[in-house]
Amino acid sequence: MFQENTDEPKNAVVWSLVRCFYIRCLCGRAEGVLGILLNALRYLAGASPNSYLLLSELERSDEVNYIRGLEKKNYVKVQTVQGLPDGMQKSTKFLRVIPVGDGLELQRCVVDLKHNI
Repeated sequence: MFQENTDEPKNAVVWSLVRCFYIRCLCGRAEGVLGILLNALRYLAGASPNSYLLLSELERSDEVNYIRGLEKKNYVKVQTVQGLPDGMQKSTKFLRVIPVGDGLELQRCVVDLKHNI
């Protein structure tokens, strides 16, 4: 890999462009190899049977599409639930995103990568 030298301002600009290039390559690779968008991986990394995501906010921001992409590829099981297990927010809908099958292994890889960066 390249050795970054940010001692000079122009090097910082060059490295910023290089990072952008690599991110674009990763986005294309993730979709081609995994069949999902790179942004979907953050929802997979945080997926847990004990995690409840506010459905209205996910729909408002269109972020729910990332979760649906994970579900379509069978990386997660998605459940829509009314209220939280402790009885709070009874009239509010939440999504439970639970990693399954290959999604469990992919989640482990994403979390390991996140901790090694």
